[in-house]
Amino acid sequence: MSKCTPISVPFSENTPRIHSDGPELDENINVDTMAVHSVLMVEDDEGHAALLKDAVQNTFESATVQIARTGADCFSAIATKSFDCILLDQGLPDMDGVSLLCRIREKDPHLPVVMVTSCGSEAVAVEAMKCGATDYIAKSVDLSYLDLLPNVIKKSVEMMRAEAERAALRKALLESESRYRDLIESSPEMIHQIDSDRRFLHVNRTELQKLGYSLHEMIQMQLEDIIPDDEIDRVLNDFEQMKQSGASEIETAFVAKDGHLVHVEVTATAVRNASGDFVQARVFARDVTNKKQLEAQLFQSQKMESVGTLAAGVAHDFNNILATVLLAAQMIRMKTAKNAVLQKHAESIQSCAESGGELASQLLSFARSGHCDTKSVQPNNLIRDVMSLMKPSISKDIELRFEFDPDVKCILADRNQIAQVLLNISLNAMDATDDGGTLTFRTSNVEIDHDKAIEKKITPGKYVQLSVSDTGTGIEERVLTRIFDPFFTTKEVNKGTGLGLSVAQGIVKKHEGAIEVDSVVGKGTRFDIYIRAVDDPEEIKKDDTDVCNCSGSESILVVDDKDNVRDSVAQMLTLIGYQISVAADGYSAIQIYKSKMQEIDLVLLDLHMPGLNGLDTFGRLKEINPSVKVILTSGYERDKAVAEASQQGVAGFIKKPYKMESLHELLREVLDEPASDEAPSK
Repeated sequence: MSKCTPISVPFSENTPRIHSDGPELDENINVDTMAVHSVLMVEDDEGHAALLKDAVQNTFESATVQIARTGADCFSAIATKSFDCILLDQGLPDMDGVSLLCRIREKDPHLPVVMVTSCGSEAVAVEAMKCGATDYIAKSVDLSYLDLLPNVIKKSVEMMRAEAERAALRKALLESESRYRDLIESSPEMIHQIDSDRRFLHVNRTELQKLGYSLHEMIQMQLEDIIPDDEIDRVLNDFEQMKQSGASEIETAFVAKDGHLVHVEVTATAVRNASGDFVQARVFARDVTNKKQLEAQLFQSQKMESVGTLAAGVAHDFNNILATVLLAAQMIRMKTAKNAVLQKHAESIQSCAESGGELASQLLSFARSGHCDTKSVQPNNLIRDVMSLMKPSISKDIELRFEFDPDVKCILADRNQIAQVLLNISLNAMDATDDGGTLTFRTSNVEIDHDKAIEKKITPGKYVQLSVSDTGTGIEERVLTRIFDPFFTTKEVNKGTGLGLSVAQGIVKKHEGAIEVDSVVGKGTRFDIYIRAVDDPEEIKKDDTDVCNCSGSESILVVDDKDNVRDSVAQMLTLIGYQISVAADGYSAIQIYKSKMQEIDLVLLDLHMPGLNGLDTFGRLKEINPSVKVILTSGYERDKAVAEASQQGVAGFIKKPYKMESLHELLREVLDEPASDEAPSK
């Protein structure tokens, strides 16, 4: 490349220069204070290189100057070392200076590069500026440009360092904004900004996802557009107070695009301008829908517990009443054996009392706490019992069908818990057939092979399939995949907790069974429950003893706080030959037993009595006579008190209402047992 001829036009008057956007430096600043430690000089002319080197080192005494003769040498130098400034000639053997400048800028946009050339022209200067020259100086014959060089270097270094700092600050600011934006967008809380007119300025990704709106939709909306109608006045009043006070906390709900409610705890903070005027509010909303559902479930659970306690108490008192009716009916039958009409009436009374007792037993079963007590259960009978409980609440427009396999096997299950499963599914089915339809119950024996077992996630073997199907509205596919999720419900607020089917699935899984659902919108739904079958169920002994064939002569102390029950039992036992004493409470029973201990062969003791209850009375009787024979009786099912009494040696337990045949059988079983120092446990 040919060398250019130097021009002698002074730099300060006619040479184009490039300057930074920052403030101009004072021309009189002491250049020695400018830290310039390393300069790269790209110059192929040795004479000019020497002059430039001297000029630099005379001004910046600590600076080292490295000379590159070609563009290639320049690239090698900057690849291995950092420089504070480059002095670049336009005319080089292998390339022109402007082209080299462009390549340097690609590598380092903030490295100061001063064009120092004898090829001074306006075109070259413009091109150098376009490529990013920090400054431009023309060599002159009188060497006056050397006097200008220190200040040019100084200003170029300062300008580019300031630019580098600003770039670093911009980068840090952008990174900070990016982190802040990411923090806001990825926050689990819903966050939005609203102006004084309650219009949305920004909404984070979490809130958009939870409410189902797009950002474009929400920035065209106002706060009240996502607030339930009955909450708008309260929320807007809180917003106005927040504008004055600066902050507020409120609990409300947001209405999603599909209409469902998202319950939220909201914290809002006012943002003001320099004059103190309200500009916008930053709002943070925490989704507490699950918390609300848990609270609702807890309330529902407490309510159901109260209902269960009430039902158990009613059933207990009902059983005491039925005990009197049942025993009275049996006495009538015994005393009117030759009167067919009275016999028929007495049998009718006895049958109704027994049916009432079965109903009370079912109420007690559902009121019991949910521990798992597995035994052989006849599924056809179980379904009938559940539906007899539900029958009063079933709409007359719903037709019930029972398609039972008469040879269906028994299942190994907790009767109460499987009844709960059937109850939950049936309630959902009735909701689906509210306008009328058919509710069908089926039972069948099935064999689950290896492949089906894997599909149903159970072990292969013999199962009983319990099916509940309806002809109702059916379930949409998008809902079908979530019906067993806890708290999921499509019912209106306060119409359901979304736990019925979840509980049903949990119970079935606890029995190592499976539950499946199939539904067609507009045609109905079918639930199939698979519970393991029992090959050899326990034989249920049928009581076919006639009360007329019952007899005994022993002395029995009957203890019961209910006058009718106590008198009926006493009369019935007297009628068949027993010697009877009676006591209305535990204290009286203890006094009578102390005075007649040698005569009394057995105590029939009510478990639930005011004052001294049956269990405590039994303990006191046992202190008097460790061999005392006691049969407990109660209107409740067996409970912890009965289990505790059995461990302490109670001889037996019978639940009210009972037929005299059943009581007599238990009396004979206990009385005919040889006496011992300790009463045997049952």
